[in-house]
Amino acid sequence: LVSRAAGEVLRECYDGVVLLEGDAEECPLCSAQAMIDAEVQRSIRGEKQDTRKHLKELCDAKSLTLKSGQRYFLVTEAWVDSLHASLQSSGFEVGEIDNTPLLDSSTPQNLVVNPLDLSQKNPPFVWVTEQVWEYIAHKFKGGPPIKVVPEFDASLVSNLPVVVNRLPSKANNVYTGELTG
Repeated sequence: LVSRAAGEVLRECYDGVVLLEGDAEECPLCSAQAMIDAEVQRSIRGEKQDTRKHLKELCDAKSLTLKSGQRYFLVTEAWVDSLHASLQSSGFEVGEIDNTPLLDSSTPQNLVVNPLDLSQKNPPFVWVTEQVWEYIAHKFKGGPPIKVVPEFDASLVSNLPVVVNRLPSKANNVYTGELTG
């Protein structure tokens, strides 16, 4: 049994919950736990909204137009997938960023794949801006940071935008040709 107030909070937090009216005394422990659970759910919803606001581009799976000389970072697609899954679930548990699968274990400063080879289908990484990297590195920790500063030959790309498809398995596998950098 829960109080009317706790029942309203439960209805708000748990879509479709059915509460039956009764004439027995309400349990103070159950009412207190329902209030705590509701507050936890409210907090999780707030954290998810804040994360979506800061990571709008990443959460919306939009492509990113690269600019020559600007700093970008790579994040494993597996971590981004776990972020998306957590944003869709009832909880919000995203582990630390783990970019080690992108590094060559024999020479850690070398990447397993060339991020500027845009002809790759389904690369194991997602491009993010420096601002997005700073937010996720601060909030979720982990790493290591993998910074990429593309330098484009103006005669090769002229006025054509260099677009990277940030979530290739979910957004039609559109890529431009290979760049020199």
